Amino acid sequence: MGITHPSASVLRGRDDRYRPFIHYTLMAAPPDLLHRLGFQARKGYVHPDARGRLTLGSAAKDADYRVLVNERGQILLDPVVAIPASEAWLWENPALRASMERALSQAEAGEFEDLGSFAQFTDADE
Repeated sequence: MGITHPSASVLRGRDDRYRPFIHYTLMAAPPDLLHRLGFQARKGYVHPDARGRLTLGSAAKDADYRVLVNERGQILLDPVVAIPASEAWLWENPALRASMERALSQAEAGEFEDLGSFAQFTDADE
């Protein structure tokens, strides 16, 4: 467990007056750790409303997220994409996923044979 370090800040209240407050953070890692991991501050301090909601604004715009919480109460929002049900079979079968990943790696490395066009095997109506 790290040490507790107080930092003075200013918080704007609902009545538009500024009031100082002290916040404490656990210093369990070097101060630049988040920066080294590719994180940057996008929003100052946020406080949940009465229903426990946080407003993130444009930092979380137009995306869906998986919410992860660690034992310290830190919250990580991990962007996710929806997979159509018709394609879920690939993601649900580890052997098929491994085969697809191998094929993509081989294609990226140029390890394939070009068999030409398959247009002659399609229906002209499509």
